[in-house]
Amino acid sequence: RGEVLVSESFDANWRLFVDGQNVAPELSFGWAMRFESPSEGPAALWHSRPDSVADRAVIQIVLWLVVAQLALSERRRQRSIAGPV
Repeated sequence: RGEVLVSESFDANWRLFVDGQNVAPELSFGWAMRFESPSEGPAALWHSRPDSVADRAVIQIVLWLVVAQLALSERRRQRSIAGPV
């Protein structure tokens, strides 16, 4: 058994894998992360991003494309109303 302390702000999306077991983080020192390892041996620590982050990024890109398209179409419309210069 062992303990792994990570000096990173607590985030429940971090995972520690030791000996094929998934270990969830616990709050430590009021802000950091602590993992109670069930056994000794090599370990892997990684962060899994929630799907909602990727979804929000895609939605934001689509909205920016819509805004750009509207701005360009409005500019073309104003040029056609004013006539050729």
